[in-house]
This record gives sequence, C-alpha cells and structure tokens, in this order.
Amino acid sequence: MKKLKISELNQMYLEDEQTDKECFAEMRSNILLVSGQHYSKKGLDKYFTKLRDSTKASESQKLRLTKNHMQKIAHAYEEAIMSQSPWVRVLPQLDSEMQDRKDAELNQAVWEYTKHKHKLRAKVREWVKDYVEIGEVAAKITWDPNKGEFLGYAQKVNEL
Repeated sequence: MKKLKISELNQMYLEDEQTDKECFAEMRSNILLVSGQHYSKKGLDKYFTKLRDSTKASESQKLRLTKNHMQKIAHAYEEAIMSQSPWVRVLPQLDSEMQDRKDAELNQAVWEYTKHKHKLRAKVREWVKDYVEIGEVAAKITWDPNKGEFLGYAQKVNEL
C-alpha cells in the first residue's frame, strides 16, 4: 500500500467530504419534497399561510395550497414497485429426487416462518418507501443458527 503525505490525505478527505455533502443535500431535498416542506423562501411561506387562513378562499383552493402532489406521486411509485415484486418460492432442483423435494419443503418452511416472524412484507414496504423518498436503501438479512435458546434434543421414538 502506498504511503501518502499529510497534504494528500487532507486533499482526499476534503474531496470525499464534498461528495458526501452533495449526496446528503440531494437526500434532504428529496425528503423535503415528499413531506411538502420544500418551500424555502420566507415570503412564499407567509403568502401561503395567509391564503390558508383566509376566510375568502374556498375549501378546495385551500386544499390545493396545502396538499403536495409529490406525496401522491411517490405513493404511486411505491405501489408500482410493490406490485412488480413477487415473493420467492423454494422448489426442488430435481422433482424426481425425494431428498431434493424434502430440502425444498424444509427451506420453504424456514422462508415462510421468517416472513411471518420478522414481518417482512412491512419491512419491504418500508424499504421501498425509503428508496423512493430518499433515493437509497440498504438492508442486510442474515440467519444466525447459534442465536436463540437451545431447546435440546428430544427423543422422537420410544424405547421399543
């Protein structure tokens, strides 16, 4: 590994920091857009507040001013993604092999248990929402067979 000078390290740090700032600024603006808080000018905010509080404006006009269509658009994107993402099913590699069928059944049972136990459908919906609103999402799902309480090995057959 090449040894770098302090000035080179500082330059790399500043470049990386600038990249992070741009990425976080984009994420922040995406979240503000979806939440309807993207009006940054003080004058416009006072104007819209005045219109919302006005008794002369009709309810439909007030609704148009307060509702943000970005929320509806984001929801439409989320629904489109969720409708195109089917769940998986474990199938045996060879239907004629009994061991493959048993392995597939066992793995399918583990998958069904995991979906139910960890409420995976809700998590996937949340990840899709993060993907649409923020612009990125990361998830790491692992299975640790050593976690949990050890129940011991129970004898399946009697002494006979």
